[in-house]
Amino acid sequence: MQTQRRWAIGLMVAALALVSGCPNRLPTDPGETVAALIFALVPEGQEVGIIDLRVNRLATALSAGGVPSGLAVTPYGRLLLISNETTHTVRTYQQRDYGLYNPLGDIGVGRNPQQIVMNAPAKEAVVAVAGDRRIAVVDVSLPRDRPTLKGIAPMSDVPVGVAVSSDGAVTVAVSATQLYRVQRSSAGVYTAAAVTLPTATDRRLVSVAMWRDQSVLVDAQRNEMLIVAADGTARTVDLKRNGQAAQPGKVIVNLQGTKLYVACPGTNTIAVVDPAAGTVLQHAELGSAVAMPFGLAVTPDGTRLYASMQVGRQLAIFDTSPDPAVTTSLNKAIGLSSSAGGQVPLSEIVIARPE
Repeated sequence: MQTQRRWAIGLMVAALALVSGCPNRLPTDPGETVAALIFALVPEGQEVGIIDLRVNRLATALSAGGVPSGLAVTPYGRLLLISNETTHTVRTYQQRDYGLYNPLGDIGVGRNPQQIVMNAPAKEAVVAVAGDRRIAVVDVSLPRDRPTLKGIAPMSDVPVGVAVSSDGAVTVAVSATQLYRVQRSSAGVYTAAAVTLPTATDRRLVSVAMWRDQSVLVDAQRNEMLIVAADGTARTVDLKRNGQAAQPGKVIVNLQGTKLYVACPGTNTIAVVDPAAGTVLQHAELGSAVAMPFGLAVTPDGTRLYASMQVGRQLAIFDTSPDPAVTTSLNKAIGLSSSAGGQVPLSEIVIARPE
């Protein structure tokens, strides 16, 4: 019933926009599209919510067809991909107009697909497929056609995260204990080769990002971050706050490459890290109104940071800056449901990037 109600609200919003004379077109200006829409997984509702950041309201919701576990969008949001851990597929949508999407169908990638990331320069989406211990590569070069499976890189362990460098040259994946570099041969065959990490018996990696050509790994068990160079040398960043366990999770990097952000539900903060110096700049407070940060997204200009909450259907909005000397501060938190009973947790969130 809750899902049906949200669908009805989304359709009403779309109808009102058309009546008011909103032109039918594919938005191509990053000022309109990239910074104005945020995509959020709603696992309990089996949907993806599309949030209009100009008014901080849920504009519409798209069915995931089952329990969604990851999502990615191509530049300007032209294609939306949703991994589904119950149907073992990736559901795809094509942008028809601002915030309106047409279904293109589902792609079989293997059992229990999880995180998806976009390799924009290569026009590929990279999927961590946990159940089959593989990385699936999906061709997204034709935004008006359903994407197709391009290749598979088998892994010796269960992938928990994937990341791609900003230039598209490096793709990495992590299991709970190991970093892998995913490569494609001249014959089009994908492989995943393990990278030697510093010895640790209690490591539990939970997320990965790319900073320049270096891999950024978050270890939830050891409450630390590893910044791993191409030759395997690693720097360690302690994410604890005054000795308190951070229980770190999702990590992202801004487009300028000057700050890393890590969701830390253990301290109810966002750790802000200077990757060049390898130091924590601050633990940005969430306050008592919101709790348990999970997903993170930062605007292309690096001035706004969004964090989804595991408790309640809310987004925390931070004012930030690409400048490491400028602190990150909570602006406000917004609820995305008309009633407390309708508030269900958000997980992964994504803002579409420019080309």
